[in-house]
Amino acid sequence: MRYLLALDPGVNLTGWALFEDGVLQECGHDGNLQVSAKIHSVLPMTRAKYPLQIVIERPRTYKGQSAKGDTMDLLDLSCEVGFFCGVAHARGVPFTVVLPQEWKGQTPKKVTQNQLARTLTPDEWDRVPKLAKKYLHNVLDAVAIGCRVLERRMAPLPD
Repeated sequence: MRYLLALDPGVNLTGWALFEDGVLQECGHDGNLQVSAKIHSVLPMTRAKYPLQIVIERPRTYKGQSAKGDTMDLLDLSCEVGFFCGVAHARGVPFTVVLPQEWKGQTPKKVTQNQLARTLTPDEWDRVPKLAKKYLHNVLDAVAIGCRVLERRMAPLPD
């Protein structure tokens, strides 16, 4: 068995998704200290017998594009990414940091979420919590990041 923990840090919370052997087991959102606790809670379960990998999205600014939101938020997000990398490193867990364009390219968020809805099995989709839109996007991004890292094919949009 192999475990993958995908993290999508946000300004107020972090979305996370835990996969076992390529199948979404659970996902949600927590404050960042709770995500650190999630990493610590998953490690004992996986460390002795099963490998764990963590993948974390890192924020990025793009030249020539107007910034969305407060620039200081990007600095805070960068600190959170560093925090999660530090937790993984301290526990000896391999981790990967990905940029948004590495896992979704230029695909708009709504399109990515529609593709994800057709990619997950009904059982996996039932594991996605019912949340307000402002919280759900980080969770769905974490699930999508995990699917991309696991090379699960994101279902294309119908013509």
